[in-house]
Order: sequence, then structure tokens, then C-alpha cells
Amino acid sequence: MRYLAALLTGLLGFLCLQLSAQDCDGVDHTILAGSYYYSPSSLTINVGETVAWINEAGFHDVNGNVSVLTGESFGNPEVFSLGAISASGMDVCMGTHTFTMAGTYNYDCSIGSHAASGMVGTILVEAASVECNDPLACNYDETSSADTDCEYYDGTFDL
Repeated sequence: MRYLAALLTGLLGFLCLQLSAQDCDGVDHTILAGSYYYSPSSLTINVGETVAWINEAGFHDVNGNVSVLTGESFGNPEVFSLGAISASGMDVCMGTHTFTMAGTYNYDCSIGSHAASGMVGTILVEAASVECNDPLACNYDETSSADTDCEYYDGTFDL
């Protein structure tokens, strides 16, 4: 009976790891997490791009809500977080996040003293540029040199 209980516990643990690990393929940017680091620790992206975090080793999370160091909200344009994932010997996808609002996003690892040891990061999300030099469009930009992103009052786009 003990053998069966140990086997079931191991199987359940394996299934939970598989359920918590996500697919990081096809993302725009990747950040590596390991012993007290995120690499890169600073990243600049555009609105609508997706970032994946890959755990190279250890037990880490991604906390974009409340700073472990100050106990205060990061004040990010939108809250994001990824649950704790363990990795040992092979990279594990912690998860992904698509950033839909421009601004500066700060985050840390809330496990133990990881943030205090330097496991913090920043993502600068820049607004996408609009290319529309058609004065009849509702998103007209006189500084634009093209009209590939024009939007008109009827909801259509000029592609």
C-alpha cells in the first residue's frame, strides 16, 4: 500500500509540474531566471509584444504586483505575475505575458531573499507607432511618412 501511495504521489507531482509549466514558443522576447537574476534585467518592447520567462535553475516566480523589498505596489500600468516554478537541470517555461499598455513595469522574485539579492527586473513598454498620413483618417499623424495604418470612421483599416 505504501508503494502505491508513493507512486500516486509521484505521478500527481509530475502531472502538476506539467500543468504549471507553459509553452514559451513563438514569443517576442525571452527572459532567463536563475540564481538571483533575471537576464536581461532590463528590456524594452512594444505594446502587444509577448515576453516569456524561462527558469534555468532553482525555484522562482515573477511578481509584478507588490514589491517584496518595499511592501508597496509597483504601480505598474497593469498587474502581472507568474507562479513559482522549479527547474533542475533543464530549462522550464515559467509562463508568458502580453503587454497591452505602454509604461514602465517593475517586477521581482518573491521567493525567500531573491529580490534582496538582486532578482529584480524592469520592462519598458513603448507605444506602437502609427503610420497614417491621410488627413481623412481618424488617426492621422502629420509626421508620418506612410498610410499603412490608417483607420477611418466606419471602423475599416487601409491596408
